[in-house]
Amino acid sequence: MRITLYRSNLCPRCLLARKHLYSIIGEDPAVFIEEIDILGSPKRCRQDGIGMVPAIVIGKEKLSGIFLSRKAIRAFINLHKT
Repeated sequence: MRITLYRSNLCPRCLLARKHLYSIIGEDPAVFIEEIDILGSPKRCRQDGIGMVPAIVIGKEKLSGIFLSRKAIRAFINLHKT
């Protein structure tokens, strides 16, 4: 599974979402997480339709919001496990 995390190093909500994401995934070798810093890649973020961070993308589906709880992130990942 490929997960893309759109974040900013200046965003405390992004750091918390990143912490939750990595704690949920753990050491699962079947999961690849790509992190995109919006300040370093604004063009890509626009192309990918990212309007708010933190944002987690799996396939064509996005999870984003002001606050992404551990529960919401876990549920989103579980929807996409095969």
